[in-house]
Amino acid sequence: LTVSWANPSCVDEVMIVAKPTSTIGASPSGDGTAYTANLAFGTGTTFDGTGRVVYKGTSSPQIITGLTNGTVYFVRIFTRRGSVWSSGTESSATPNLVNSSTTLWNGGSSAWLSSGNWNSGLPSSTVVARIGSAAQTTIGFNMNGATIPQRSVAAIEFVPGAIARTINNSSGTASNTLLMVGAIVNGIENVIIRNNSTALMTITDGSSKTLGLELNNSTNNIINIDSSGGITISCAISGSNPLNVNGIGTGILTLSGNNAYSSLTTISGATLRLNRTGGTTIPGTNNVSLSGGTLKVSTNQTLNNLTVTGGTLLVDAGATLTINGTLTVSGGTVTNNGTIAYGVAGALVYGSSNRTVGAEWPSSNGPLTVTIGSGGATLGVERTISSTGKLTLNGVFATGDNLTLASDTNGTAVVLGGSNSNITGNVTVQRYLPWSSANH
Repeated sequence: LTVSWANPSCVDEVMIVAKPTSTIGASPSGDGTAYTANLAFGTGTTFDGTGRVVYKGTSSPQIITGLTNGTVYFVRIFTRRGSVWSSGTESSATPNLVNSSTTLWNGGSSAWLSSGNWNSGLPSSTVVARIGSAAQTTIGFNMNGATIPQRSVAAIEFVPGAIARTINNSSGTASNTLLMVGAIVNGIENVIIRNNSTALMTITDGSSKTLGLELNNSTNNIINIDSSGGITISCAISGSNPLNVNGIGTGILTLSGNNAYSSLTTISGATLRLNRTGGTTIPGTNNVSLSGGTLKVSTNQTLNNLTVTGGTLLVDAGATLTINGTLTVSGGTVTNNGTIAYGVAGALVYGSSNRTVGAEWPSSNGPLTVTIGSGGATLGVERTISSTGKLTLNGVFATGDNLTLASDTNGTAVVLGGSNSNITGNVTVQRYLPWSSANH
């Protein structure tokens, strides 16, 4: 962020303070020696809460570094004469990254690898493929003989005015993958696909050979939906790097391929729909984090660890979501129109916010272990901890007289208490008695 000013005719020193998010309300005092400045934000003297002194002197302009892109910063310039300070002059700005280079599809033919079909040459690992209203409802990527540089794509973006379009493998002899490198798109780093149109983008296999997408950005691989147009990816996604679904649009990202990528999936915005018949839309050993938007389960799916801190987990009618690892719920909403079930070692953890037990704890095929977090939980329906299960308390569990601890030949459910733990309401504790003549 570049700051420039004109020095008054009578000044000993100029001091600049930068502060994120809110205006600067404090004023400096003294002769200025109490303040240390550094243009790398975060290292100068703290000022007015989260503000920092970034510059002292009289040389204009100055460049402030170390800022967070997309965050508004308020900058106030104070002048000092002796120990008398001005009230300062303030302005604000939001730093953003410079978008990556782009090339726009012009639709001369349907061939991706024909440079004449792009206004600035072929997309590459550093050039974003932008697709709009030009002709051709299908763009074919001929994988026969395609080199790694040709298969490396910074990102694919549907721009406003785009028509519905399918990208596939047009080769009849060779299957291969597009290497999604990631780029700065709309001021956001590490974006691999963005739909900012009202049209549907479809990425799929060819008529006889497959087309894959490989997540090649080690930091993140972001798919953004910023309008009503959706994205359907029915081909397989591979790679060992994370996938993030985000955006402010109402469109839906639908995954229906037999995906094989092996890292965290995060939903921060928009809607991710899991729609592969037979499951494995997200590989069963992968972890999933839902902090915003919607995770929509439309076909039977099995997940490992799922953490819900915000957004909506939605299971459609006729679909079953099975948790083999741990479902952690500390925020957001769980809406079950189908079935939620747990594997034999599946666990349910309530976090630091108070929760009323809902669809995340089903009455049958429920979790083996349940942990009540520091926020506590309230039980308004009848639920049972199985005979081999365990209830761990790290907060207050209001049972409402609805909790049963089961007992059978395998054992009796166990309750473990931690700090600040308590149970309110009655608990039914079963006791299995083996058969003997004395008992009958």
